[in-house]
Amino acid sequence: MRVVDIETLAQAFANHAATCSSSGVLCTVHVAFESWFRLELAQTLLTHLEGNISFDCCYRNSLCKADLLLEAGDAKAAFELKSFVRGSDANKLAKFPRQLELLKAAVADGMVSQGIAFCTFIGYTNLWVDRLREKLFPVPWETTKLKPILADKPLRFMIAGIGA
Repeated sequence: MRVVDIETLAQAFANHAATCSSSGVLCTVHVAFESWFRLELAQTLLTHLEGNISFDCCYRNSLCKADLLLEAGDAKAAFELKSFVRGSDANKLAKFPRQLELLKAAVADGMVSQGIAFCTFIGYTNLWVDRLREKLFPVPWETTKLKPILADKPLRFMIAGIGA
């Protein structure tokens, strides 16, 4: 069951983030701002969907937590966010697949209806991102295309989703 249409969310997020005064700097510097994206993604979800947001979503049988949880009626979507910055990603590239497995398991065991990964990229070629996308998000994951927040700035993002 889809709680969130990832294409609609991607466009809504891009529209929202482009209006934030800090986005001009954020989309240019080679620094990971996961907390900023987490907050603005939560704001986008609250603005465009009916439901509640939680920043405290524990995976079953794990000490790990998802970054966000959207509860919309009887359905839930858990989110993992990752900001990739060229030259600073060795640990992220090693740990992110495990986080995605936890997300996928949460969908499989019915803890959530949908798992969503929100990723930003700065400093990488399209080819590198396409290869990473293929590696991290094989079928049955669905992904959006890479999208800029500001057309003239190098930061791009994509959203991937998996549902029950």
